Amino acid sequence: MDHATSLSQVQRANLNLLLLMRDVALRDMGGAVCSFGLARQDFAAIVSRAPDELLSFVCGIGDQALFLPRSDLPTLLALPPAVAPAIASARPATVRSTRIADA
Repeated sequence: MDHATSLSQVQRANLNLLLLMRDVALRDMGGAVCSFGLARQDFAAIVSRAPDELLSFVCGIGDQALFLPRSDLPTLLALPPAVAPAIASARPATVRSTRIADA
């Protein structure tokens, strides 16, 4: 990879997560599907790219977050650490809609 490439914070987050997901899927596809909640075909698209290709993709996408937080993230963060995992696993993860007013 070209280490001279300067990435924004959003781009770094996108690249880090894509590379992590790629590594996990290459080691254990079933575990990746369970851990990240993506389908096998989603992981197939990720693992078919070399790290340099993922970097190029992330640079091209710009500051668009590819992975958005759960809609209930504030609620989960407010829970005691011992309770949050049970609540998170009991509720399906949904992505909150982003509004300009939220920014």
